[in-house]
Amino acid sequence: MKKALSLILVVLMVTALFGCAQTATTPGGETVTLTGTGEGFGGEVTVTVTKEGDKIIEVVPVGANETPGIGDKAINELPAKIVEANSPDVDVIAGATITSKAIIYAVKNALDPAANPWPIPKEEVPVVEVPKGEAGPIVKVGLGQNISIGKSKSATADATAVAQADVTIAAVGFDADGKVASVTIDVAQTKVNFDKDLKVTSDREAEAKSKKDLGPDYGMVGASSIGKEWFEQMAAFENWMIGKTADEIAGLKVKERDESHKNVPDVPELTSSVTITVESYIAAVKEAWENAEDANGAVAVGLGVETHIGSSKDKAADVKPMAQMDTYMTAVAVDADGKVVKSIVDVAQVKVNYDENGTLTTDLAVEPQTKKELKEKYGMVGASSIGKEWFEQMYAFEDWMVGKTAEEITGLKVKERDANHKSVPDVPELTSTVTITVEGYQAVVEEAMANAIKAGPIVKVGLGQNISIGKSKSATADATAVAQADVTIAAVGFDADGKVASVTIDVAQTKVNFDKDLKVTSDREAEAKSKKDLGPDYGMVGASSIGKEWFEQMAAFENWMIGKTADEIAGLKVKERDESHKNVPDVPELTSSVTITVESYIAAVKEAWENAEDANGAVAVGLGVETHIGSSKDKAADVKPMAQMDTYMTAVAVDADGKVVKSIVDVAQVKVNYDENGTLTTDLAVEPQTKKELKEKYGMVGASSIGKEWFEQMYAFEDWMVGKTAEEITGLKVKERDANHKSVPDVPELTSTVTITVEGYQAVVKEAIANVR
Repeated sequence: MKKALSLILVVLMVTALFGCAQTATTPGGETVTLTGTGEGFGGEVTVTVTKEGDKIIEVVPVGANETPGIGDKAINELPAKIVEANSPDVDVIAGATITSKAIIYAVKNALDPAANPWPIPKEEVPVVEVPKGEAGPIVKVGLGQNISIGKSKSATADATAVAQADVTIAAVGFDADGKVASVTIDVAQTKVNFDKDLKVTSDREAEAKSKKDLGPDYGMVGASSIGKEWFEQMAAFENWMIGKTADEIAGLKVKERDESHKNVPDVPELTSSVTITVESYIAAVKEAWENAEDANGAVAVGLGVETHIGSSKDKAADVKPMAQMDTYMTAVAVDADGKVVKSIVDVAQVKVNYDENGTLTTDLAVEPQTKKELKEKYGMVGASSIGKEWFEQMYAFEDWMVGKTAEEITGLKVKERDANHKSVPDVPELTSTVTITVEGYQAVVEEAMANAIKAGPIVKVGLGQNISIGKSKSATADATAVAQADVTIAAVGFDADGKVASVTIDVAQTKVNFDKDLKVTSDREAEAKSKKDLGPDYGMVGASSIGKEWFEQMAAFENWMIGKTADEIAGLKVKERDESHKNVPDVPELTSSVTITVESYIAAVKEAWENAEDANGAVAVGLGVETHIGSSKDKAADVKPMAQMDTYMTAVAVDADGKVVKSIVDVAQVKVNYDENGTLTTDLAVEPQTKKELKEKYGMVGASSIGKEWFEQMYAFEDWMVGKTAEEITGLKVKERDANHKSVPDVPELTSTVTITVEGYQAVVKEAIANVR
């Protein structure tokens, strides 16, 4: 897919050399002709815009490949609207949404090419505040780290001694161009507290939690100017790094926020999501690149981190107090079968020493080194029965792990060598190379692999939905009638174990408003935007107790679902927050990120699983959603008022070349009826069915020239799309059958199976492919 996109971008950049031309047509400069380009249904749409002073006097669009009878409607009608408004900010032409948007963008490109460039920059649709960039397959993996003990304190008259080690760790996968394809960063921020007698008061037996392990319990929200926890800010920063090289990341523009925050991102895409100092994180990624090793065949990289303080010492007769913080860390690259391609393991054995009075004797300005950095200086050779240093033995253990699953690694046969070496490998292939205790390394590798493989490859794809019209209202003496349809949609990819490998959820929340005469006042021509389309304009932040928009909360909920089965998701513990929020997540990992009611989203995922179809070979799944209200009716002599909200939806699974493996398309044709007085006659308690759910009840057979129902024709169209790109699907040759069927397939393989108009389905599939995750 990446190669195909690269070719497209090259072609577009060449085209750009001829676009956006601006030429004055009179010596006085009062009349100016401008040209611009936009992306239409069948390819490029160009416009010529003529201005006199500040007034647009003519717009001439050309779209040779736009659908006859559909796209030419926008080409013929939209220019007059733009001239009349003296602006490209006009509504689209109903039924020709894509061509309309292309003309509008092309005019904007002509008027202000800097703000509206052509080619249009290609980005994935953001699923959190910071969109991910693009990178190729993982070919290298690196482990980077840096350590600070600068926050350690001596004992004083007013305070006891405390040692602190901040070990920043990055596990990074890089593509062939050195771009970050996968990155996970964590910090083992470990403290060892002493009492006034210089005895350790911290729990020596407990594993110290990292910042990501702590999650919302880290407690940054209260001090955060943007109300975000550390793990949330780090997720945004990690997303920003995808598709960038280590040098590009190191070149991030930063600013000093205050004395404690000297390197805060100073770029628009991170302003509202990352206000933490990022210097140490960037340094860890840079080191990961410098130390990166081959990992061809890897599909994912995981980070494992564990810290223990059990070797710390109390003050005693002949012993000075000492804090020891041992952080085990690993970056593990795994293949599609969950087997190790490459593992890199290291240990930061950090010691902070005090004298008998509790005064620090360790130089806090000197960064401690890991065991691998120390190499021969670690000094194990003298005590080793095989004459090998720690780093040599670890290299041998890393090599042994290649090709093995987590179960095989943790199932290694071990023996007790002595009181200090209780789990030494006891297999012939390691006898002469590894005599260190490996239990801690096995545990951290197992954790890294679990973090890398939340789910396996996609083998099934499902489309799930549910519909509510319960918020529709009759007309009253004080209020006009309003119809509302809430169509919740989930496109989900599942692995062989039924775990969610990819999920995108959206809601088409559409309203049709009537006036006192029961005439529709909502814009019939405009495409109704979904909640994700609205983004920050949905306007939830003001009412949110956690200051998060709907799309941000949904991104967090989608992330939580990855690696879980539909049943596990349905078993989520929820609570009633208030009368309007009866099913809010009640688990620690979602407390600070999701406060919306999730019942309908869970139901959509559950249905997606129940209806899932084979999608072997898929690498990603996308969701497409479009809603129109153009068929709604005003009250008239023989016509009762009716709101019709048609939501087109699709889940599309694509392969690595961007070709369709499986597409599932459906339409929710929701009708809300009123009598002549504006009183609802539709039963709001009955959930409307989609066209596929209705099957024969939809009743198309009688009007079909080929005697086939809608669902049968759609199955045939879905089958035709398999193996095709978005460009091939939208480039399908079509014909006008009659006034109501303006884009019917005109190719032999569909003549006897598909006689429905397909433009809307092509558009929504194209959108889904653009949105694949």
